[in-house]
Amino acid sequence: MAGSVEESVVGQFYDPSKNQLPYGGATDLHGRVVWAVTKEEHDRMLARIDHLFPE
Repeated sequence: MAGSVEESVVGQFYDPSKNQLPYGGATDLHGRVVWAVTKEEHDRMLARIDHLFPE
């Protein structure tokens, strides 16, 4: 998913007021975003969890 919002924040400094990682991700020790979870990845993770633990 080239050019997505999630990919565009990689390398930037994390700023919680901008909600740069709405679906999660990680920063390095200096506060730069290393990777970000896309909406599609988040939805796939939730679907797997729902499949493993149905209500």
